[in-house]
Amino acid sequence: MLTFSGILTTTSPLARAQQTLNGTITLKDEINATLEANPRLRIFPLLNEALAGERETVNLDPSFRVSSNVENVLGTESISGISATELNLSLSQVVEMGDKRTIHVNA
Repeated sequence: MLTFSGILTTTSPLARAQQTLNGTITLKDEINATLEANPRLRIFPLLNEALAGERETVNLDPSFRVSSNVENVLGTESISGISATELNLSLSQVVEMGDKRTIHVNA
């Protein structure tokens, strides 16, 4: 028989009494028992993990981007073959002006 014992947990009265006499109830035990008894609460650790991941992502510096573009490859007539080939390389990075970086990190 399961009974509701307080706000945090749902356990059998006998097991609850034994834990109380032995002094072995911990907050971690109570949280685990609560999560087992209330499946809808299981989403909160996942949300916390997602928020921690977002915080870690915001703390990263903007990354560099490298791109390339090749033009006039295997053209015709005067620009035939690879003699007139153009290769463009670019390197870019987002630059946050003012306090935008600080605002993103602290939000």
